Formats: sequence, structure tokens, C-alpha cells
Amino acid sequence: MTFGRAIAICAVGLLVGSATAEDEFEVQLDLKGGHLLKVFFGCAKDASDGFDRKGDIMAPPPGIETGYTAFVMPKTGMFLYKDMRAPADSVTWSFMARVYETKPIVITWDPKKLPDGFDLSATYDKTRVDMRKQYELRFEKTAKVEITASKQAEADE
Repeated sequence: MTFGRAIAICAVGLLVGSATAEDEFEVQLDLKGGHLLKVFFGCAKDASDGFDRKGDIMAPPPGIETGYTAFVMPKTGMFLYKDMRAPADSVTWSFMARVYETKPIVITWDPKKLPDGFDLSATYDKTRVDMRKQYELRFEKTAKVEITASKQAEADE
């Protein structure tokens, strides 16, 4: 194989397999009633669906008489404070909100800070919420929330 052909093959591979800056984002969720004040999720080009030392952060254990709030990593069940995934057309994060006694867990976010080019939804107990139209979830009992970011179809020019 010639040097020029090898360079061309590598360049095509990089173009096909690389994420663009528009595919990368990070979203902050603010929390009340849990053991954390905030958590983060998003997509980064160097991330994977597994635990990545440079992007993911494990959640600390719960405090005394408090709820427990964290992202749950698929397959391992590891609890995360920050869960970054590889960009894709659709990515889903699992979030656990474990309520302590009668202290509800409230999750809020700023819809203006959600990434452009993605539809974001939160689904729990057969309820689906458009995160751009609603900015709060409140749980009186323990719940699992699935947050999905789906890339919007590009408009034809």
C-alpha cells in the first residue's frame, strides 16, 4: 500500500467514525431531597457506554436520613454523579431517585441550557415529559427515570 493511499484511508475513517462538536454536550440537573445537590449527564467524543475515568464520576454514598440520587450505569449498576456517553442518534441514561421516608425528591433543569439539535425527554412510571417544555420532576416515592436525548432530523435545504 502506498503512503498516499494509507493517508486517504485513515482520513476517511476519521471522518466516518468521529463525532462533531454539535454532538457533544453536558446537562446539569439540580436536586432537592437527595444526597447530592446536582448531577450531570451528556455526550463526549471520548466517552463510552462503560465507565470512563476521564469523563464519568462515581456518586458518593448517601448521607444519614436522606434520599439517594444518582445515574445508574448499564450492566454494572454502578452509581454515578456524572455520566458521559458516546454520541449517537439516541442515547438513554438511567437515573434513580430513592426517596427517604416522606422527603420528596425534586429534579429541576434549565430548558435554555439543553443542547441544540436534540429532543430530550424524561420517562418514568409510563409518563413521558418533554424537557424543553417542563423543567421539574417531583417524586414522593422511589422512581427510576429514563432520560433520552434523540438527535433531531436535519431540515432539507
